[in-house]
Amino acid sequence: MNYYKILNITIFSSFEDIIKAYENIKNKTSDIEKAYTILINYNSRKEYDQQLLKNDKINNNYYYDKKTSTETDNNIQNLLININKRLEKIENKLENNFTNYYKESKIINNIIKKNGKTTSIKTIINDNGKKNTFNKVMFFDNKSKLIKSYNN
Repeated sequence: MNYYKILNITIFSSFEDIIKAYENIKNKTSDIEKAYTILINYNSRKEYDQQLLKNDKINNNYYYDKKTSTETDNNIQNLLININKRLEKIENKLENNFTNYYKESKIINNIIKKNGKTTSIKTIINDNGKKNTFNKVMFFDNKSKLIKSYNN
C-alpha cells in the first residue's frame, strides 16, 4: 500500500499539496484517512519515506511506474533523494546540538575634543544564543595618553 498513490500525489508534494489532495477526495475510506494521517505529520512522513527508500532498493518500485518515467525523471529523483539525505544530516546535527556558534561584534565611537579624546567600545557577544553586552569607555589626553578607563 503506497500512501502517495492513495492520495494521488508524489513523494515530493508539499504539506499544502497533501491537504488539498485530501480535501478533494469525497468518499474518504480508512486507507485514505491513514495515508493522510501519516503524510501530514512530519515525523511519521519522514519514517514512511525512509521505509519507501529501503523498499525501493529491494524492488526498484518507488512511487510511480518506472515504465513511464524518463531518464530525466530518474535524474531529478536521484538529485532530490540526495538533497533529502543532506537535509537529514543537517537535521541530525541540529538535534544532537552540534550547533555551537560564537559571534562577537564591536561598536567603536570616538569623540575628539581640544583637550583629548573619548573612546567608547560596545562589545556584543552571542555564544549559542546567549547574548552578553560589555561597555568600555576610555579617556585620553591630547597626547593620546590614557587618563581613565571604565568597564561595564
